[in-house]
Amino acid sequence: MAVAISMQDVIGIITLNRPEKRNAFNKNMFMEVTNAVNYLCSKATGLVLTGNKYFSAGLDLVEIYGFTSVEQARQYFNELINMINSFTRCERPVVALVNDSAYGFSVELLYFMDRVIALRSVQFSLPGIKYGIVPVTPAFAPYLGIRARAFMDPGFIMTTQDAYDLGLINEVVDTIDEGFKAALNAVKRLASIPGSAFKLYKSFIIGNALRNIMENEDKLLNELARYVTSEEAKNRLRNFAERKKA
Repeated sequence: MAVAISMQDVIGIITLNRPEKRNAFNKNMFMEVTNAVNYLCSKATGLVLTGNKYFSAGLDLVEIYGFTSVEQARQYFNELINMINSFTRCERPVVALVNDSAYGFSVELLYFMDRVIALRSVQFSLPGIKYGIVPVTPAFAPYLGIRARAFMDPGFIMTTQDAYDLGLINEVVDTIDEGFKAALNAVKRLASIPGSAFKLYKSFIIGNALRNIMENEDKLLNELARYVTSEEAKNRLRNFAERKKA
């Protein structure tokens, strides 16, 4: 299974579980995370998303390299959007614990969490730029404004302190144990908000903001699907795929 789920203190724990691939998101993982979120949202008081050994290397570029048609690529990106929607539609608090460095899409994914906790030692980067793959959601542009141009640098690396200063993460911890404790406490605090205030906040304020941000997502993903199946992208990804198979 690409995803492991468990319960702790009536809180659902979703663990990305492809450590041999540094928890890179393939189509199957998107679907398994979506199913886990939908299931646990009806059972738990809130959710914690983390990774087994690693947080995530982002999109599975080896799988993307293997796409043979635009339709196949678009199905992959559709499952990506389905997963994002499962987090934003969940009426329970969703907290990410970044237990190791986050790359590519997994950095973008943090935008859609209700709270983010990260180990002080981790780093954040967008290596997909090297292969011509831009961020797959347009979330960062309005969120970071002109500072988002830094993400277009192929050598871009952001420290935990940088991410905290930008508001991408909310809390910094030194150990995994501290991180899990902080994540569980964050879920409990958000879940304790009286009445339906949290649900309304997430649905109307966060939801409306995300709908505005994502209004051009379909066009972006169509362009990405065409690009990743082009000869240019194949040439860029070939060496990466061959290194991973070696």
